[in-house]
Amino acid sequence: MRLTVLIMSACVVFFLIMLAGGCRGTQVKQHESPHIVFESTEYNLDTIPQNGEFEFSFKFSNNGTSTLEILSTKVSCGCTIIEDGAQVLQPGESSIITGKFYSKQYKGLLVRTIAVTTNDPVNERVVLYIKAIIEESPLSE
Repeated sequence: MRLTVLIMSACVVFFLIMLAGGCRGTQVKQHESPHIVFESTEYNLDTIPQNGEFEFSFKFSNNGTSTLEILSTKVSCGCTIIEDGAQVLQPGESSIITGKFYSKQYKGLLVRTIAVTTNDPVNERVVLYIKAIIEESPLSE
């Protein structure tokens, strides 16, 4: 009986040591990698008219310890156009994703997205949201 308790205790201690070692290794990997941080992932245009052109921007930083690469940016609709999305940031650097949204003949609540793909192992894909309430213009009635 004592031998069983001793073996079980040794197994528990071994498991805890392995678990602690695995967590420490994961933290080092995350710390030694790029880390993208956006000031905000949502841009609210509020209430806007139809057939307008509206600018937006999303500021972000590399809070990691190695080079951050923006591998791609993809918009959800042709009504949203962004500047060149391929960027490389060193640790501590910041940049901005800018673009334009065209309200066209849309009306009501509208949400468009921009998918940003990076080499950040924690945030490989970040989704940015552009929101607007589009008022119908009197000429389109």
